[in-house]
Amino acid sequence: MSLRNPRPLTMLTLAVWLLVGLAVAFVLSLAFPQELFLAIGAALVAVAGITGAAYWGIGRRWVIWLVFPTAGLAGLGAVMLGEDLALTESGERIEAVVVDHSVEVRDVVRKGRTSKAYTHRYTLERTDGQPIEEPMEYRGEGGFDGVEEGSTIEVFVDPDGRAPTKPTDSVDLEADVAILVVGLVAVAGAFGVCARAVSGHVVTSTRY
Repeated sequence: MSLRNPRPLTMLTLAVWLLVGLAVAFVLSLAFPQELFLAIGAALVAVAGITGAAYWGIGRRWVIWLVFPTAGLAGLGAVMLGEDLALTESGERIEAVVVDHSVEVRDVVRKGRTSKAYTHRYTLERTDGQPIEEPMEYRGEGGFDGVEEGSTIEVFVDPDGRAPTKPTDSVDLEADVAILVVGLVAVAGAFGVCARAVSGHVVTSTRY
């Protein structure tokens, strides 16, 4: 495989390597759902690396706009599916009461601009008053819809603390599979276009 003189097989090889990277991200999210940044990092490395390789081989900016979003969608589906599978396999489905809801707000500086990062933390206990050690967290401004102090909700709780505590209505395996399948189909289409561009001799070394 040579990116200097790419062929359709080169694009197929890149697509296979992308699938390998996404499979690694899926396994990491399944095995370490509490450390989701590992899976997200692996997916980002795979998506960015393969997108960069395809762009380097074809030399057209449209490759980035075509490959990166489709590969990113597939990566999102792989990570979400792995996390939710881990939760449904090891989690106990129970009713819990929200006894405390706190919000941590941090300033985050990106490219010279300051934005706010919100982390909602919900302390839970069982309906019989037994505390649940693992709090429920949400990273985002709004928090979980309709979940406030005093609310009674149904959650997945992992007794071993391996998987994060989450509301049951936020776990949707069918939606995860749908996102992954749509992403993979889009990836196949994107690399099909790239292979056609290579076979059609429209590749140029000029980057613009």
